[in-house]
Amino acid sequence: MSETAQRRAALAVAASFTAWFSVFSLWRYFSFQLGGDWCMIANSVASTARGEFFASRVGGGPPFTFWSQHISALLFVFVPFYRVGPTVGSVAMLLGQAVAVGLAGWAIFLLARKWLGGCGAGILGMLLFFANPRVQKAAMHDFHMLTFLPLFLSLAVLLAERRRWKTLTAVFAAGLTVREDAFLSMLGVPAYLAARRRWKRAFTLVLLAGAAVYLLFFVGFPAVRQGKSAYAFLSHYAWMGDSIGEIARTALLRPDRVVRHIVSERDNGQLLVFLAQFAFLPLVSLKGFLLSAPSMAESLLSTSGKLTGYAYHYVAPPAACLTMGALLTLRGWRAGLRRKRRLRRLPVAVLAAMVAGNLAYSVSKGALPFSDFARRETVRFDVKKLGRIKAAAALRAEIPPGAKAGYAFNLYGRYHGDEQAWPIRSLSEIDSRPHDYLLLDADWHRPLYKEPAGNAAAVERVLSGGAWEKADERAGIVLLRRKPHGAGQAE
Repeated sequence: MSETAQRRAALAVAASFTAWFSVFSLWRYFSFQLGGDWCMIANSVASTARGEFFASRVGGGPPFTFWSQHISALLFVFVPFYRVGPTVGSVAMLLGQAVAVGLAGWAIFLLARKWLGGCGAGILGMLLFFANPRVQKAAMHDFHMLTFLPLFLSLAVLLAERRRWKTLTAVFAAGLTVREDAFLSMLGVPAYLAARRRWKRAFTLVLLAGAAVYLLFFVGFPAVRQGKSAYAFLSHYAWMGDSIGEIARTALLRPDRVVRHIVSERDNGQLLVFLAQFAFLPLVSLKGFLLSAPSMAESLLSTSGKLTGYAYHYVAPPAACLTMGALLTLRGWRAGLRRKRRLRRLPVAVLAAMVAGNLAYSVSKGALPFSDFARRETVRFDVKKLGRIKAAAALRAEIPPGAKAGYAFNLYGRYHGDEQAWPIRSLSEIDSRPHDYLLLDADWHRPLYKEPAGNAAAVERVLSGGAWEKADERAGIVLLRRKPHGAGQAE
């Protein structure tokens, strides 16, 4: 195969995964299956487009500022799309996330091609990143800012390889704005430069990261949280200290405590599985280890088990760094085996075996399109389900602008995320929250929480209370409207 054909094949692979991530996430969006992070983030961005600075109403209580929990300048990119309309903004966010993961894979392809020689090795390197089931689920099952971080990490390493120092500094600075804790993963870049003895460049990036930490944690959070704890999630690292300074000192000066914490972590079995997906290669070479270690620190030092838990977005940055770390180790092998003809292809063979193992693991974990989970929950584009989604969209359009609307579509009450869309997890919440409209799926195969008779019975129970009336119904989707105060009530 010619070099041009190989490049086209690599581009086709990257485009295929990007398209799949896009289709999967959009399908989950239009079928009300996205998770809570998506709803909170989308709701706050939509509020910003309306003039309320990252105000989030998710949860049914009074509005709170999303930036009191997480500061992310990245989200400003999507505000103009929400000014066009909530659906346009939501689609832009999900497509942006899918494209970011796809571009991260392309940057890894360029690195693998440079380090291991040839487009074939580059494609395998890209597949090693795409084939990781946690990366796939981070890109498809929810939305989160940290899922964008692999793009900045891989692009920064690529620019370092090409010695594009000014552009590297700009990309590094942009990566720091993804979220307040992005600096931990981004510190892998100056650590990698230090391993290459680029001391001046590494020191410049460390100073930049330090400035970002100061502005975010000592200026931004105290101002937003108005005198409360500077960082909402500081308790996850309370075993190291009560302040950011104490936590940093413990991490740097007490390696014995750090090692004891990691060894006693309850998810060590899952951690070993995660590292085994990269054949532990990033731990072998100094450059690969220094590039990967900072991105894993947030999870390994936390008491919440982020690295192996359900929050897959925390795994996306270390997965990108571990992929590049494995490729760095294989590059060292390639240089050492250059004069040994029989073993010259060993690095690429090991890489191919890693890709095959990750693909098999992805199938077993239900992350790929031909797996059981995806076929059951997402890929089956049957006419009935499409009609129900179309009906739900039409009924949503009947809800007046500014009205408080609640959605109940499955066991967890996952909700849509646009304007004031609150979750309904049980029937008792329907009257305890000031909803004006309710959009219920009367035929959903999973009942509302604690409603074993199913959603159809739940709808009848709501109507029998006298406070609600049926506004419209299409294809099993019911739109309920609250009656005026006093109407329908027993005298």
